[in-house]
Amino acid sequence: MSTVTNISPQGDLELPLIGRVVAAGESVEVPADVAEKLAAQPDVWLVTSSTPKIADLRAAAEERGIDLTGLKKKADIEAALAAGGTGTDDDSNDDTEGGDL
Repeated sequence: MSTVTNISPQGDLELPLIGRVVAAGESVEVPADVAEKLAAQPDVWLVTSSTPKIADLRAAAEERGIDLTGLKKKADIEAALAAGGTGTDDDSNDDTEGGDL
């Protein structure tokens, strides 16, 4: 058995190979042959031989260019991977200049 984690930016995904929906950020155990098929989709599934560790999730985020600044909890990192976004709530990219529009 292997563990796969849904890291898709699309959110929850139906996985017919196991007959159920896998929620965004959720990890499930699957047979090795299913894990091998899912490994071909590295932007959608994180495949590990056991429950993914934070280091595995951080590595997946780095590969996808996802900023995890400020995130320490596994659930938060899984959520950032699933969202495909950043780990901060920083508004520094806001182009408005504090005046009247």
